[in-house]
Amino acid sequence: MEEVVGRMSNDKKAEQGALSDDETDWHHTRVKHLELIQASITRMGAQSASLKGYVMIMLGGVLGLTKAIGDPMAPALFLPIILLFSLMDAKYLQLERGFRDTFETVRSGPIAKVTNFNMTPTVSASFASAFFSWTVAGFYGAVALTAIAVVLNAL
Repeated sequence: MEEVVGRMSNDKKAEQGALSDDETDWHHTRVKHLELIQASITRMGAQSASLKGYVMIMLGGVLGLTKAIGDPMAPALFLPIILLFSLMDAKYLQLERGFRDTFETVRSGPIAKVTNFNMTPTVSASFASAFFSWTVAGFYGAVALTAIAVVLNAL
């Protein structure tokens, strides 16, 4: 008897446009999947911000060291480090864009599709586009120009 009542309530839900119990379960698993992907996106953004913070601290240290020891070429030694950090930051940005694309694919998929919890970022953005974006090239280019200006000013 309870099974018949349960089936009737599901039929009534379907008539009213509400989600059935199975669709509700799929909806909840999709939300969890989206939360996992969003956590990865947040981690990539946090790592990118950390790299920029480390570079600023090192730039301040190098500029202070340049003043203390009087060697005008010290900031020039910082340029390879800036390049290394910019490459790492570009990789984080590329991964973040891939996770954003994965998020959009999962979000826009059909409701009835069962999620497989795939966490592989989509390879849609190239490394070059990430490296030459304003968030990477603009920031690290300004830091490199600052180091070069200090060297040229001291000569």
